[in-house]
Amino acid sequence: MLDTNIKILERAKMYIEQLSQGVDPITGDKLPDETVLNNERINRCLSYVAEVLELLISHGGIEALANKSREQEMLQNAAAQSKAVLPPFELSPAQRQSVYIADKPLDVSTFTRNINNAIDTGSMQKLKGTVFAVWLLKKGFLERDGNTKKPTPIGSSIGIIAQVKQTNQLMYSREAQQFLLDNIDEIIAM
Repeated sequence: MLDTNIKILERAKMYIEQLSQGVDPITGDKLPDETVLNNERINRCLSYVAEVLELLISHGGIEALANKSREQEMLQNAAAQSKAVLPPFELSPAQRQSVYIADKPLDVSTFTRNINNAIDTGSMQKLKGTVFAVWLLKKGFLERDGNTKKPTPIGSSIGIIAQVKQTNQLMYSREAQQFLLDNIDEIIAM
């Protein structure tokens, strides 16, 4: 059955590709110029459908892809359930000492990863970087500027830097990283 489904998908892909190229897939003749199938937008759509069919074929067909999707969903559910039973994040004094504080400014994701590297993530939940922004906003170190956040003067004084590239990205200097680490208990208590 699986081979039959793949063959049907391969034939459908071949037909769609030929139609997108202005060729009658049955006769091999060029389609008349005035047919809607020669419209550029229709051709792009047909080419896209051919790519989707190729993806289905490369994954073993519709049933195999659906099975993979169900397996992935089961794995995600199992991970979510196991995470739910893990105790919340905490950082012991020894773990706190082992957190890598970088000399160069870091974004919050990298800084959070450095903290999570100091704990056993199999025995407790990971720290999420969003807790820092929430705490820094509440304490007045950051302020909202439209959809972005920027350091207040006091935030700048502890080493929070607004780095403007395509988007406004906050960077945390060595001093800011140490400040956050020193206040980690209050931050995670929120």
